[in-house]
Amino acid sequence: MLQTKTAEEILSTVFKPKEFIIDGLLTQGLYVLAGAQKVRKSWLAMDICLSIATGVPVLGRDTIQGTSLYLCLEDNYQRVQDRLFQMNAEPIENLHFATVADKIGGGLEEQIELFKKEHSDLKIVVVDVMQMVRSNVESSYGTDYAELISLKQLAYRLGICIMLIHHTRKCKDNDPFNMISGSTGISGSADGSFVLVETRRGSGHATLHCVGRDFENAELRMHFDTDVMRWIMRCALGKKIVVATGIDEIVRQQKAIGRNLNQIATLANMDRLTAVNFQPLLDEHRKVTEMIGKLLREVK
Repeated sequence: MLQTKTAEEILSTVFKPKEFIIDGLLTQGLYVLAGAQKVRKSWLAMDICLSIATGVPVLGRDTIQGTSLYLCLEDNYQRVQDRLFQMNAEPIENLHFATVADKIGGGLEEQIELFKKEHSDLKIVVVDVMQMVRSNVESSYGTDYAELISLKQLAYRLGICIMLIHHTRKCKDNDPFNMISGSTGISGSADGSFVLVETRRGSGHATLHCVGRDFENAELRMHFDTDVMRWIMRCALGKKIVVATGIDEIVRQQKAIGRNLNQIATLANMDRLTAVNFQPLLDEHRKVTEMIGKLLREVK
């Protein structure tokens, strides 16, 4: 029997809002990141996983911290180590790697589901490259769509993002998404697609074309910084980067002041205050103000 819901039921249901693990760019579902060979799309995928695992911004956008799983199926652990060293990555426990995985429909879904059970805060799974987990050798709209839809349903069920790294064709096209290798069933089954196109081969300048069901289409112009081995937004080039190391202290001070105010309000309501000395509170507030002012002067 076909199960349906009325418009009234749908409109009266309070759904949990989608969680963007990369603000305005990546949420729960299936995504494809495509690019030409050696265009450094794997470096971008590694940076995404590392940034989510540490909770730091990537591509100029905030992230939600959680566990990342990178299936680097064309690499070995020595190469992974080399890349982590080049990116100056910290030895963190919620960034996981695997160099071998089962095929779609042959155990991969169960492997991801088991990993999710062991790591409840799993946010993203990157499969690099998609072809390594495909069961069907031939590509047609029907086979592409049917094969990838199972990963999409898995992502929905587990509330995670699954990103597939894929190649583009050598032919040029005014629409970069037409360059994604295979049939349109690949992009059709995905919730979003990203195509990394270099301005000139080996130039280190590229545009990340972004299209998806849950965010506005975008074109992100980037530059590959060989000092940190990361793609960075072009808008950040030539500008001073300030590391705001005092933010944690500001937050700590603000929380302390908030607790003091709550205690004062509680005692006042209980008529247990005869006189209040606000000078210590004012001194703490002055310290916070001075710290904020110092940070603001640094970024002007």
